[in-house]
Amino acid sequence: MYYNSSKFDKIELSTPSLSTFTFHGTPSQKICGSNLSSIKQVKIYAKMYSNWEKPPMILFSWLQDLASVKSLKVSSITLQVPSHDLRLLILHSS
Repeated sequence: MYYNSSKFDKIELSTPSLSTFTFHGTPSQKICGSNLSSIKQVKIYAKMYSNWEKPPMILFSWLQDLASVKSLKVSSITLQVPSHDLRLLILHSS
């Protein structure tokens, strides 16, 4: 998926043989679908903005939904969630 993906409210994965999922852009969509456990490799190149509350929460949701992957690659920008947003993620998960 590439940068105009913000036009969609969800990403539905419905192919049982999908083994790699790569995303470029700002994560604002929910991931849903069947056979998410078939995905073995995920690459996320996300643009994160400190004044957005939704994308960090969506990204956290993605990581939960894709917990069974064998290989996860995220860009350094994806990991630069400000500490305020990190606290929100921790509070949301408990």
